[in-house]
Amino acid sequence: MHRVYKLINSFPLVLLFLAATILLSAAGSAYAASNAPAFSLQGVDGRAYKLSDYKGKVVLLIFWSLDCRSCVKEMPSVASLKEKMKGRPFEVLAVSEADSAGRLKKYLSRTPLPFPVLMDKDEEVGQDLYTVFGLPRAYIIGKNGDILENIPGQNDWAAPGNIKKIEEALGR
Repeated sequence: MHRVYKLINSFPLVLLFLAATILLSAAGSAYAASNAPAFSLQGVDGRAYKLSDYKGKVVLLIFWSLDCRSCVKEMPSVASLKEKMKGRPFEVLAVSEADSAGRLKKYLSRTPLPFPVLMDKDEEVGQDLYTVFGLPRAYIIGKNGDILENIPGQNDWAAPGNIKKIEEALGR
């Protein structure tokens, strides 16, 4: 009887866990084949960057932070991917969440990146528009502005599988 009582009492928790698991796994593909939310952010270089300026190009949009070890570890492979795609209609936009311009400039002086680093200090783009729940988070945006893929976690962007994803997006 005691086991039945424990099972019945834990049932709501099991349901909650299952619902959360389903929602989080669906979040990985929530934007597939939908338009990427438009935004404008200031870059560390002081320029304003708008996603709409990259229509006609494949964009790898990465949300990251200097406080995220996985994010920082991922950046060299993103730089390598950008170099491999040189001369093709491809761009990387790295959106830094909650980092100050000073911290980012210091990091970039030690580790230059061949793509724009944008600042989302209030996390309005990441949280409000793209519902980013963990860092790093990447989106592959097609030439027409559709989100082709929503990729959570650290990746080796120079790996053949990820290069293939970008090349397939370029061919669309």
